[in-house]
Amino acid sequence: MQIAKLKKERCRSCRFDRCLLGGMDFRTIQKFPDGFNIEQMSALLTEKKRQLEEKSSIMQKEIVVRTERPEVELLQILLYSDNNLLYIRYSETDLSSSIFYDKSISDIINNIGGGGLTYSILSRSDQFSYQRRVPKSLAFYQERLKECDTRISEGPVSPNWLFIDSFLIIEMTKTLPVLSQLSFEDKVRLYTRNGLATIVFSQLYYSLNIQGSEFLIFPNGFSPLLFTHSKLFHLVFYKHVIKMKEFNLSREEFLIIRTLIFLHTGLSRNKYIQRYMQILAKSDLSMMGYEIVQTEIEKLSKALMFYECCKWGDASGAVRLVNLVKYFIIRYIFSLI
Repeated sequence: MQIAKLKKERCRSCRFDRCLLGGMDFRTIQKFPDGFNIEQMSALLTEKKRQLEEKSSIMQKEIVVRTERPEVELLQILLYSDNNLLYIRYSETDLSSSIFYDKSISDIINNIGGGGLTYSILSRSDQFSYQRRVPKSLAFYQERLKECDTRISEGPVSPNWLFIDSFLIIEMTKTLPVLSQLSFEDKVRLYTRNGLATIVFSQLYYSLNIQGSEFLIFPNGFSPLLFTHSKLFHLVFYKHVIKMKEFNLSREEFLIIRTLIFLHTGLSRNKYIQRYMQILAKSDLSMMGYEIVQTEIEKLSKALMFYECCKWGDASGAVRLVNLVKYFIIRYIFSLI
């Protein structure tokens, strides 16, 4: 019963198994019922404790194995950087437009330095208020659009979230170890080729899971669908969100798929996605850059497969992985080409 005392809990709230593992001695009970067989009870509890210790040892080994797996470590990196990105994106503190406005991709990439979180604005998230931005209503923006007030500096699209998210995604990718291995030219090619698809994919997921919207909406409450109802806008900014909802896309799946979208070269050596990725355009990276990126894609694919199999089982997990790749990488990317 010492465990309960140390944790300042009442004995009735302490689980029996936990007390037994902690060294509980039932012999300290002052009085037993008549005919109570102390030796038999002692033998039963000793065997029970042995079984619990064996089970606990197995569980601890499984936990160690799982946390030491490279797939788990990769997911932890992606989760950490995305947490910082979200903190900045939804903070009521505005990013200074001087950081990203009127700057080319090359200008921002040039600040990457050696790569890693140290060189990213995500490492300075404590400079932003913890208070969340309060979005305005769609009705507010509809009224502003009727007044034809669409100027960047004062209109309903201020602040311009395409610029902000473009900057934040570049900053997020600085936390990917693979980026520090690529040449400046290959970095520019990746951002030029895959940047928009990565940005919009993030915006769609955040709209659904952070803001509870079934179409793309920015943190300030504005939606590009207010501008037009064209088939392309409807597909990109609405149907893909609905598909995310139908798939019930988890955050882990989102983070891995987003990175695969950013790194996709049009070709893949991974057996699960190779026949789908080959229908995309051929890579324009350098030969060395291509090999580096393919190695990273292999890691990401294994991480996604590991996650799916742990959650759904081997067979169902493999089927879900293929379906995710077919829609969220192949079909999604094609819709933006």
